Amino acid sequence: MFRTHGPFPMRVSSAIRARRSARRFSREAIPKEALRAIIDAGRLAPSGANRQPWHFVVVDDGVVKRRIRDECELADRKWWREAPSWFLRWARSAGLSRRKPFLEEAPFLVSIFYDATKPYSLESTWIAIGFMILQTTEFGLATLTYTPTNTAIRELLNVPRRYALAAILPIGLARDPTHFKRKRMKGLDEVASYNGYNRPISRLLKS
Repeated sequence: MFRTHGPFPMRVSSAIRARRSARRFSREAIPKEALRAIIDAGRLAPSGANRQPWHFVVVDDGVVKRRIRDECELADRKWWREAPSWFLRWARSAGLSRRKPFLEEAPFLVSIFYDATKPYSLESTWIAIGFMILQTTEFGLATLTYTPTNTAIRELLNVPRRYALAAILPIGLARDPTHFKRKRMKGLDEVASYNGYNRPISRLLKS
């Protein structure tokens, strides 16, 4: 039986605060109505000139997921060989790995493409991705914004050449959601100013 983790339903502000990235997933199935709502959230996102430049490819076939994982790990090995030393130190300390088991574990992978021939296509598509992430969280599900580079995913999924890959969202239940921890987030005064740079926004919010 399908289980949700955390409050459901929740307000958008609650979903924003509850959202965490997951890199290990349960293989437990999730309801297709939840997946439909997640895809629909992306479909309904605003876009430049209302061109709606995205296309979402949903994959649940185990063989295809394995091929996607193999392709991404191959590209990642090359990327890690050429990565600067500071990144490698950070990645190891953060527990990141060249192995991508989540690409097989998650019940669904949503590969998100954008039509590079349309205006503001990448910017618009990332808004759609944000909507999908929040809708995923509202259902008590987990995802990860995975952005592989220099892969043949487009060819593997028979996507037309005018499209480019923005991200892959594995969607499912986190293997152990109780271990989710919010990393330290910058305070408002560190990221927002009032009437000019480096003038604390708290001056406005306290008035």
